[in-house]
Order: sequence, then C-alpha cells, then structure tokens
Amino acid sequence: MFSFFSVQAITAIIMNQLIKLVTRFDGNTDIVVWLDKLQMLCRVQGVKSDMSEVIPLFLDGAAYECYVQMDDDVKSDGLSFFKESINARF
Repeated sequence: MFSFFSVQAITAIIMNQLIKLVTRFDGNTDIVVWLDKLQMLCRVQGVKSDMSEVIPLFLDGAAYECYVQMDDDVKSDGLSFFKESINARF
C-alpha cells in the first residue's frame, strides 16, 4: 500500500534537509561560501528579516565571540561590511 504525503509534508521535509546543509559557522570554513548558503536558505524559506538578525543564530565558538565583540554599527551596517569584518578575523 502506497502512502502519499501532502505538499506541506514534502515541503517541510525539503526545508529540513536544506537547513542541515547550512552548518553553523565557527571560523573554520570559508565565510563567503557559508554566507552564500545562508542567504540562499533564507530566500528559499522566505525569510524577510535583515541578515544581521539571522547570522548570529548560526554562529558558534570563536565566530560568535567575534560577533559579540563587534560594534553595533558593524553588526547592522549591511552584509558586505559584516562579511569583510569577520573575514578579516578568520
């Protein structure tokens, strides 16, 4: 007997798999590639929030400590400035 999944169930499964593709950033991987994947995930998920609100949720270890120590204007001054700031440290 076949079981059919609803569109919502299939979408949830796909989204769950996409989230697993974006690993948490701890400073040991390429920040540019990681941010690109995070941006793609947010687009697919329909996240309308500013990336400065999303990024800290995916940071660990030294990268999170680096983020916490950044000035608020760096954190909220746009993705490219954040990328440059954190890339300079890792």
